[in-house]
Amino acid sequence: MRQPVSIRRRRLLLGALGLAASSRLPGAQGTPTVAERPLGDLLVSGFYTGQGLARRDWLAWSDLAGLHAGRVALPMRAHGACRHPAKPGHVVCFARRPGNQLWEVDLSGDKITTRVDAGEGYHYFGHGVFSPDGGRLYTTEQRIEDGTGLVRVRDGRDYRVIDEMPSGGIGPHEIRMLSDGRTLVVANGGIATHPAQARRKLNLGTMDPSLAYLDSTDGRILEQHRLPHHQLSIRHLAVGAADEVVAVQQFEGPRDRLLPLVLVHQPGAAPRQVEADRYHLERMRQYTASVAVDSRSGTALVTSPKGNLVTLWSLADARLMQSNDLRQPYGAAIADDGTFVITGVTGQVHGLRPGGSPELLHTAAGAWDNHALWLAASTDAPSPAAQSRQHPG
Repeated sequence: MRQPVSIRRRRLLLGALGLAASSRLPGAQGTPTVAERPLGDLLVSGFYTGQGLARRDWLAWSDLAGLHAGRVALPMRAHGACRHPAKPGHVVCFARRPGNQLWEVDLSGDKITTRVDAGEGYHYFGHGVFSPDGGRLYTTEQRIEDGTGLVRVRDGRDYRVIDEMPSGGIGPHEIRMLSDGRTLVVANGGIATHPAQARRKLNLGTMDPSLAYLDSTDGRILEQHRLPHHQLSIRHLAVGAADEVVAVQQFEGPRDRLLPLVLVHQPGAAPRQVEADRYHLERMRQYTASVAVDSRSGTALVTSPKGNLVTLWSLADARLMQSNDLRQPYGAAIADDGTFVITGVTGQVHGLRPGGSPELLHTAAGAWDNHALWLAASTDAPSPAAQSRQHPG
C-alpha cells in the first residue's frame, strides 16, 4: 500500500515552491494541468468564481497539494459527481437541483465529452451513481407534471433512458450503490418543489422523507425507513465498505427545535438516529451539507457550513467523537490514506484525521461547491493518450 505523505510534509513542499496557501485557481496559468501529466490521486468538485452576473461555474480538480490541477467551464452550477467505472479519468457531474443537465468530463483531456438533458418534463436532483461495470447510470429525477420522485436508468455509454422506477418518495436526492452491485440506497428528501418556483419548498407541513433501498434490476423497494420527525429531510449519503449507510439531514421545522441530524443504518437492521449534546446541535444549526465514511476507523465526517463546524461520529456505537471549527465547510471525501478531505466556499482544502485538527493543504481563488469526489489513481489509471502528454520535468 502506498505510504501516506504527511500533511506537514506537503505544506513544507508547497512552501519551498512558493505556493503555500496558494490563491492559484485550479488550471490557472503556470499550473500544470492533468492533460499535461498522468492522472494521480485527484479531488474533484464543482467550483465557482465571482458573484451575481460575474459568476462563472466550473468542474475543477487537483491533487491535495494543489499543484496538478485542471478545470472545465460549465453552463450552470454543478452539484454532485461520480466516477465512470468503464472510462478511466472520466466523471459525470450533475447540475444543481432543479437542473436539467448532466455532463461527462474527461479529466485527462480537460473537456466535456457529453452533455445530457434530463428530457422534457423532467429535472435532475444533482446526484447519480453507476453500476459497477459502468453499463448503467442511475439518476435521481422528478417528473415535473405530478412531482413523482424517480430513479431513471440510463445507458452508461450514450445516457439514453432505458428504464425508470419510483424512488419511494418525493424529492429523491443522493443515491448510492451497495457492495452487491445491485442494491441502490436513496435519500428521499420528502420536499415537494417545482422548477417554475425555483427552490421554494411547497409542502413543509406534509413532508414525508425516507431512506429507501431499491433492487436496481426491477425497481422493487426492499426496505424503507422513515425518520422520527416528518420534517427531517434526508439529503446526503455515504456508504462504508460493509454497507454501513450514514444519512445526514436538514431540519425544516421550527428554528428553536433541536433534533439529531445523523442517521446510521445497516440494511436489515433498525436505523439509529445518532444523539448529540445540545451545544453541538445548536452549532449544526439544523443543517448538514456532506458526509464521508472511513470504514477502517469506523468514522463518519459531517460538514455543517452554517455553523462553521465539522463533526466526527463513531459508527460502531453511534456517538459523536469530536468536533472542529472550520469556516464554511461543504464537501467531504476520504483519501486512500484515511485522511478526511474537506472543501469549502473559502477555496481552502483541509485534511483531518480522527483525534487531530484540520490542517490546510492548499487554497484556490474561488469557492468549492457542495460536494467533493476522491479519485484514487489505483482505480482511475491514466489512458495511454494522457501518458503521452506528460509535463516535461
